[in-house]
Amino acid sequence: MIDFMISYGSLVIELNKLLGMRFINGNVSSKSLIGQSLRRIIEYHNRGEYLQRDYELSKIAMLVKHLKEIAEYDINLLKAFKKQIHRSSTYDEYFGVRFEINIAASLIRKNIKFTKAESPDFIIHKESKNNFIECGSAHLSKPKFGDIKYKIRSVINKKSSKPYCTLATALFIDITNIYYNSLLNEILIERDEIREYVKNVLEHT
Repeated sequence: MIDFMISYGSLVIELNKLLGMRFINGNVSSKSLIGQSLRRIIEYHNRGEYLQRDYELSKIAMLVKHLKEIAEYDINLLKAFKKQIHRSSTYDEYFGVRFEINIAASLIRKNIKFTKAESPDFIIHKESKNNFIECGSAHLSKPKFGDIKYKIRSVINKKSSKPYCTLATALFIDITNIYYNSLLNEILIERDEIREYVKNVLEHT
């Protein structure tokens, strides 16, 4: 109990410093999607649903880790992501920004030169020619039973219709939420199953 509250409190303080958001009841930040996630963590804890609590807590911890890496790399890039988070009003927008933050932190750790852009989301600088990364998120706003791989197909179909869909652009899709929901449904999706499914979808784009 004490260890959990210390971890939770530390993450809230870090989010306040990195994003300038105060998660006090009645404050506008407490009503944001991050604020809702923090509230769910406490609700899960109070109900003894520790698996769900730890899943939500780990997502917040990862967000804080990535934001700190970005802040050390480029404070202006952090400010840009901060604005995007504050503007996010839907789950799609919020998880889209979260995934872009994830990718930016990963590129930083790998010492890859990049510029944050829009449509596609990242320009990867190379000596011969630039490559690009477009990000997408296959996310369920609420738990759903049955086969949920269709969410991956919908992201691929949406992105493949864009003008930047070329051989120079890689599409990165966040499917962690799909994996988590498949675990809750006790219908765990295997990696090979995902690979084969994506391959079949791509053949029809």
